[in-house]
Amino acid sequence: MKALVRKLGSIHPDHQRIFKGAFRVAVFLLLGKAAGAIKEMAVAYRYGVSDAVDAYQFTMTMATWLPVTIVGVLSVVLIPVLVRLRRADAAERNLFIRELQGWVAAAGIALALLTWFAWPQVVGVLGQGLSARVSDMTGQLLAAFAPVSALLLVAGISAARLRAQERHVNTLLDSVPAVATLAWVMLAASADGVGPLLWGTLVGYAIQTVWLAWLAARADGGFWGAPRLTLQSPHWPELLGAAGV
Repeated sequence: MKALVRKLGSIHPDHQRIFKGAFRVAVFLLLGKAAGAIKEMAVAYRYGVSDAVDAYQFTMTMATWLPVTIVGVLSVVLIPVLVRLRRADAAERNLFIRELQGWVAAAGIALALLTWFAWPQVVGVLGQGLSARVSDMTGQLLAAFAPVSALLLVAGISAARLRAQERHVNTLLDSVPAVATLAWVMLAASADGVGPLLWGTLVGYAIQTVWLAWLAARADGGFWGAPRLTLQSPHWPELLGAAGV
């Protein structure tokens, strides 16, 4: 046992840090997936095989795939820039984060409006097999999922800020929308409509976005990063170049 302890103690600190980070991510991911699975079980328990479930699954898939894809691509090119910014002075770092959050907030609003106004075409092209009742329910659920498309972008920036600081709690907070939907569905008086699914989803993503923003501010020394729609930071060419723009 002593030999094993000595061997583990001789591991390079960088490797120990990588292992600890990977372990935390694995645990948080497991908890998040468990919350998602329990939420699906609760929805199945309250709604069964119904039009509401079909509408919920269709709307969630169609309304979130684009912001989720954007956040995934943006994180790959953004996190290295944020890591290098840790060595920059505070004014330079704060300017970039403020501009980044300003443009992402503007892009989120534009994406939410695009989702809202393009939804009839989306349902007409990709939802041809849906019944009239399900199509009507997707329109009701859009009141939650259009804002969610914007919230996903804003939350993605906060998650990237946390990961650049080697904080991985964002993986655990991915379960917040599932937990909120689970609570709303189980506490609802009835499951006749999509109301519990709508409000659970919207409130869950709103809580997740605010929580991530607060944690990102703490990780960056208390800096929230008020949005700013300018391009004065010298780090934009680096970010846009990495993104292939």
